[in-house]
Amino acid sequence: MFTELTPERIAELKGASRQRGVYTAELKKFAEGDEAGVQVDLSNGTFESKNPNTVMQGFRNAVTKMELTETVNVILNEDQVYLIRRDA
Repeated sequence: MFTELTPERIAELKGASRQRGVYTAELKKFAEGDEAGVQVDLSNGTFESKNPNTVMQGFRNAVTKMELTETVNVILNEDQVYLIRRDA
């Protein structure tokens, strides 16, 4: 009746799923923290198996929504996503 999923398939499904507010919540943590810049972890946790372009766009939308365009820069470089304070 059920077919067990492989870890790879689970990661694929998690990567394709959408969660409301996740980018805003993670951006808020960064904005309230002390780091000048961070690399978004795309291999573990919330953004595991997500396309880097999708993650970048999600954070850019969150920056706009939270009115942080003067404060936070979202950069995609070599399939890695970075959040950097503009005053750093």
